[in-house]
Amino acid sequence: MQLSEHTFVSHSLGGRRFSDYMDKQLCVWIDSDLKDALVERAQRENATLRDIVAGILWVDVTRERSEVVHQQIFPVLRELIQTEVRNSLAQLRLEVREDMHVEILEGVRDLARISESRLARLLTRIIRDVSVLHQFLYALVARMVNAEFARNAYADAQEKAAQELAVRPPAKKAAAQ
Repeated sequence: MQLSEHTFVSHSLGGRRFSDYMDKQLCVWIDSDLKDALVERAQRENATLRDIVAGILWVDVTRERSEVVHQQIFPVLRELIQTEVRNSLAQLRLEVREDMHVEILEGVRDLARISESRLARLLTRIIRDVSVLHQFLYALVARMVNAEFARNAYADAQEKAAQELAVRPPAKKAAAQ
């Protein structure tokens, strides 16, 4: 026996026939070829013409109802999916932003550490060179003039440098003003 819409539906009804549930009559005119095909099918499936027509109509009504449900559900599903995708993208952007922030911050820290090290080396060299120049100039002035004049010139230079530094505002305060 070939499975058909009628067989499927009658099995879902617990083996009972559609005629057991029918209480209304449908009178329609159809093409004679369609009627002959329905009669042949009823004979093949050992069912009544009424059961075959009811099964076909039931399958069509069920299909149409499912299409209506699909038309109503798909926009809701589309909106849910779009919302989830938007939320996932927002989360991904946040994570990328945080990752970039961490990487940039680490880069800046590395650059600051390298710059501090370089600045410390430069300051050390400047201090050493100034000390050498100081000793050289002191010795030069002491030989050219005398030691007393060199001490007085050195003390005078220290005093003027201290006054100059006291008058100047610190670099941070000057930039803020």
